[in-house]
Amino acid sequence: MNGNRIRDAITRSGRTQSSIAAEIGLAPHKLSKSLAGTRAFKPTELAALSDALGLSTDFLLTGRPDNDTHVGSLLPERRILDSAAELIATHGFHSVRIADIAQACDVSTGAVHYYFPTRDDVLTAALQHYAERMFLRVQARLDQLRDDPTAQIRHLIDSQLPVDPAVRNEWSVWVQFWTEAILVPALRPAHNNLYERWRALVHAVVTNAQQAGIVGDRDPLKLAARFTALVDGAAIQLLTGAPGMNVDLMRALLTEVFWPQHETAYA
Repeated sequence: MNGNRIRDAITRSGRTQSSIAAEIGLAPHKLSKSLAGTRAFKPTELAALSDALGLSTDFLLTGRPDNDTHVGSLLPERRILDSAAELIATHGFHSVRIADIAQACDVSTGAVHYYFPTRDDVLTAALQHYAERMFLRVQARLDQLRDDPTAQIRHLIDSQLPVDPAVRNEWSVWVQFWTEAILVPALRPAHNNLYERWRALVHAVVTNAQQAGIVGDRDPLKLAARFTALVDGAAIQLLTGAPGMNVDLMRALLTEVFWPQHETAYA
């Protein structure tokens, strides 16, 4: 990969390297190292960079132009990620074979093993892929709402409600990864890194709201931790059909994290 090509693309986009790094959820120094050739981009990072710049991964890697300069010309690892994540979300990690992933994205099993040598590698990549998608989606909307902290909080809450099929799939992979991380300690660093980013995003929203005076003067780190913990518990109950839990109740419980005086008639 030619780092200068990506630098030029970033310059033409009118954004800085630091803003692009923030958009794709990558530490600025890691982006710099990848552009310098001392660090390789992960498939999920390359896919996110492709989305951010509106250029195909093929162009980013080779410089070859194509008729669709957006993500229509996806490289095998992106197709594998898309297929693996959806299969795991809908059928379960332990029910998905490498052959199933290969068939779904029309590549050989050898190609899947080339990019993701083990099933744990596939699960980790699927989690990161869906997490990146969630982070980019939520952050983009939060940026649009930066002048309305109340709307930011409401979006943060609504973004976690497992109503939309795509969001339910994201939750499915998250929950499965939790289970595997309990049993396989080697998976925990990837899980914990994503959780750190998620809490940092919530913390930023909380801080913005407190500065605007619309959220009480409480410890923002504890508030972010309380919100993320409640999101997880309520979502699991909702996804598993626990008696008494529904979308309206989940939304009300999450709202009360920020505004304890808020009262809702639970349906």
